[in-house]
Amino acid sequence: NKHEAEKVLHKIQYQTDAGLYREPEPIEFGEFVDTRWLHYIEGRVKHRVYRRYKEVVHGYLKPAFGGYILRKITTEMVREFVESIKDKRLTKGAVQQQIAPRTVNQALRILKQILADAERWECINRNPALPIAPLKVEQQEKKPLEPDEIRRFLQNVNGGWKTLFQVLIFTGLRIGEVLALQKDDIDLDEN
Repeated sequence: NKHEAEKVLHKIQYQTDAGLYREPEPIEFGEFVDTRWLHYIEGRVKHRVYRRYKEVVHGYLKPAFGGYILRKITTEMVREFVESIKDKRLTKGAVQQQIAPRTVNQALRILKQILADAERWECINRNPALPIAPLKVEQQEKKPLEPDEIRRFLQNVNGGWKTLFQVLIFTGLRIGEVLALQKDDIDLDEN
């Protein structure tokens, strides 16, 4: 928008007057991601997260922006990208399904992060993805099990798993909380 453009212009004018401004180098988005960004984040995030970033980069972002010079990517291009993948359908086996809003938002978040790093490293003057809002994700209401369903479930659970599920169901603790419990955390005399 006009306000953002004026901010960038003032920043460039200040840097030019101070002799600090240099034109960002022309590098393609795909090259930047492959040669700089993915290498940069590889040791900074968990391996599982890194793998997911690569999937999103290669599955969504590089096909959309890979051949574009970084500084030529506009807010309008990012908006069109979000709109286009929002309506896309994926084929998994014999089933076609629409890309979930969470996946679209994840791709947008990763794109914003890539472009923020490009701005920080002075490859671009401003992040064109910042003004783009994530899609609304509808929360699905979770329906708790009925007492009869709990009884049938526990009757069909084998061995030590039954105790774990009983603790989860009857205490309301989350799985991480139950798994982190230590012997000293339980006071059978008081409870």
